[in-house]
Amino acid sequence: MHFERSKVIKKPGVPVRIHFTNGGSLKGLVFISNDGRVLDAIERREYFPLRTLSGTRLVRSSSIVWIEILSYEDYLADREAYPPVDENYLRSNRW
Repeated sequence: MHFERSKVIKKPGVPVRIHFTNGGSLKGLVFISNDGRVLDAIERREYFPLRTLSGTRLVRSSSIVWIEILSYEDYLADREAYPPVDENYLRSNRW
């Protein structure tokens, strides 16, 4: 039996700082559809993936107090704390 590989849809990563109910926080990328929002990627699921420097984590949506979406300039100031991101996408989108 032959299976066709499905096409991988590349989603842009948006750099965020997530603050949790326990007082902790994480920096990472939330992947969204090209016409989507970070909120769309998070509120529709009980858990969502967050790519960090140490790997991908599943984050429980209900444990979030607030999310800071970084501007391109904020990302540049702290870029070593984030996985690689498509800088052209960030430059062309202002949050």
